[in-house]
Amino acid sequence: MTWCATCSGTGRISCGACWGGQTHPVCPDCLGKGIIYDDQNHGQKCQRCHGTGRITPQSCPFCGNSHACPECGSNASCQ
Repeated sequence: MTWCATCSGTGRISCGACWGGQTHPVCPDCLGKGIIYDDQNHGQKCQRCHGTGRITPQSCPFCGNSHACPECGSNASCQ
């Protein structure tokens, strides 16, 4: 099973109004790189964005992420 890239595995999408029209802003944990490095400089996939470097906002004051993902149909994964 792979995470749906369209909704970042959430099954929902935001209208993007709260992010200046961006429905997938840059991940704040990995700064868009998709990899987080530890103290020994070993990289591993970012858990928040699943390595994509982009996130789906968890809450939007305008739509509340009420739109089902058109790619995975709210299943959060693509087969």
